[in-house]
Amino acid sequence: MGRNLPEGAQWRLDGPLVNSRLAGAVVRAGPPLARHLLPPGVVQLLGAGDKRPAEPTDAPAASTPSQPVNAAAHRHLLTLVDMARAGPIGPVAGTDWVRESFSRFGATLEALRAVDAVSPEEVHDWNNRMLVALGREPLEPLPSGFTGARAVFLGDGQAPAPMAPPLAARFLRLVPVQVPAVSIGFGGQFQVLGVELYDTRMAVAWRLAPLPDPERQHESEAAAHDRDSAGLPDAERTMLRHRFFRQLEMRQQLLQVADDVGTEYQHIGGGSGGGGDERVGRAQFVPAVPDTAAKLTVRWDAVPVSVDLRPTNS
Repeated sequence: MGRNLPEGAQWRLDGPLVNSRLAGAVVRAGPPLARHLLPPGVVQLLGAGDKRPAEPTDAPAASTPSQPVNAAAHRHLLTLVDMARAGPIGPVAGTDWVRESFSRFGATLEALRAVDAVSPEEVHDWNNRMLVALGREPLEPLPSGFTGARAVFLGDGQAPAPMAPPLAARFLRLVPVQVPAVSIGFGGQFQVLGVELYDTRMAVAWRLAPLPDPERQHESEAAAHDRDSAGLPDAERTMLRHRFFRQLEMRQQLLQVADDVGTEYQHIGGGSGGGGDERVGRAQFVPAVPDTAAKLTVRWDAVPVSVDLRPTNS
């Protein structure tokens, strides 16, 4: 099962939805989302808006590109579209094959766009060619100047209904945590600062100080990155290395929580910031902590921290 979109995300219709049997194309336009936040049956397209006017597409064939595509890229994209027209081979078929084919094609277009082998207009055009080859409706161009992503529904049956903006959660109380920082390895220390209880969710405030040494923590990944970046200018290699360590760090900032009554919590967002050798953050979860829960366990990787949720007499 997929997870719900984060707060404030909206779905809208984009393009002619005339073939209900194929469930049409439903897109969300806006900032890119992490893949685990996309609903079931949804594939995300990245890229800038089309420079052409946003006119409805009334024919199954995509329009002619405004400029010729790179010849080598053209051959490769045509091969992928022809494979889609020919149909699935092997155990993967049906909607799963459609989603996998379109996802791979989208990744190919992103790579070609990164090296300027295709233009934004060509990305839109070839996406539509693949959709038509897969038996789906083509999409309308995005508005001029748009940057970000849109998500296309390629599932069976009806597309996800538009999501109503959620109501603001009502704050109940703050549980201060008087637990010392614990070691998370590589010189790092993790501390839970507090737990915020709301009527529909909960949040954990946390702190890392000092930070784990990334060179020791990610020694093998760093070696592989250095090998792959060999040949680039030194300044660029340094910048890319810092970015890679930041990506590794962000992957590890998804806390896990559990309580003593077996509630299943889902991470719905958060954030962090800091500088020097410190980082503080806040992670949100749903549902709300039940009144019957007396203890919450917060985990950073495999390191647990126990929090007493019972009100103190003061």
